[in-house]
Amino acid sequence: MNGKHVIVGVSGSIAAYKAVMLIRQLVKQGARVTVIMTDAATRFVSPLTFSSVSGSRVARSMFEEGGNRTPRHISLAQDADVLVIAPATANIIGKISNGIADDLLSTTALSVTCPVVVAPAMNSRMYGNAAVKDNLRLLEQRGAVLVEPETGELLSGEEGTGRLADVGKIVETVRQVLSGKNDFAGDRVVVTAGPTREEIDPVRFISNRSTGKMGFEIARAARERGAKVVLISGPSCLEPPAGVEVVRVESGAEMREAILSRYDEANIIVMTAAVADFKAGEKYDEKIQKGKASLLMELEATPDILKELGKNKGNKFLAGFSLDTTGALEKAAGKMAAKNLDMVIVSDGTSSLGNVRTKMVILDAVGGSKELPESSKDVLAHLILDRITRLRRGNH
Repeated sequence: MNGKHVIVGVSGSIAAYKAVMLIRQLVKQGARVTVIMTDAATRFVSPLTFSSVSGSRVARSMFEEGGNRTPRHISLAQDADVLVIAPATANIIGKISNGIADDLLSTTALSVTCPVVVAPAMNSRMYGNAAVKDNLRLLEQRGAVLVEPETGELLSGEEGTGRLADVGKIVETVRQVLSGKNDFAGDRVVVTAGPTREEIDPVRFISNRSTGKMGFEIARAARERGAKVVLISGPSCLEPPAGVEVVRVESGAEMREAILSRYDEANIIVMTAAVADFKAGEKYDEKIQKGKASLLMELEATPDILKELGKNKGNKFLAGFSLDTTGALEKAAGKMAAKNLDMVIVSDGTSSLGNVRTKMVILDAVGGSKELPESSKDVLAHLILDRITRLRRGNH
């Protein structure tokens, strides 16, 4: 979202307070945000709050004075990359679907040529009204992207559908709209992420320094580009991407079971997880007590999940990750051949694990090699998916 101009339209709903969190997330991801508030919205949250969070003056009136001859709603519309209306009340939905333009938000909405994202929020009785449903259908037919409201307790105390969608889901929708790519539509992608833990005793385990960040970003990027995504993750404190099915596992055996249960339905598998290579030969039922002069522990190799998948690959696209501290490229090439991979992403173990930015090299089964620039992992995720798309299309 870096540098993208996102207009956030806030209309008069109690859910307006959630728009503060939405704007904060958009700004954190690099967007330039302008907030348009209706008069009713100012009854719930003050314009000062939104200007403080967005870092820019809140737009409220079509008749603001200034030296620019271009009307305010036109200048905003010309400069927008996406318009997000959240929360969108029945009133603003009715206006923009029927061409009514009587305030700054409705006139801007009718002037934009950029994508429009609409996140309704209202009482379930209003949301279920035939007029509201018809208006939402009209907006979708004209190209607006609808973020469906959630079901839960409403302000009235009733249970029903009408709560503003989760902020993370709205942000992911905006990211998907801005990416402009839909090259994974119809694909079912399984991504593994994070470390595994192999238990030694009830309080100790064998693991590694993986955070899961790379896998989470690949899952997010694939979802943004239209795929149905399952993310199988070892222990991680990261927030799961919106719209992605997340399966939590602990050990390598649990990860293997989770992957095999999803393998048949997937056509793309990206294995970023740092599965522990060894586990304790003997697992202790009680905590090993301190005080021994030394402790010898026999380790056993864990199953090679990636090799097992490669033996039964069929027409699936199978990508793995390879991390080493010496001879990384040579070892990765050997791994790709031995495990029947279509692609392997290579990183240096001395600079990759836990770092925000890293460099990677992609090797593919047809002999190609592509060095990726040092970047953040969200950027690298899209570069990796770009490469998968090219390989699947035969563009080597």
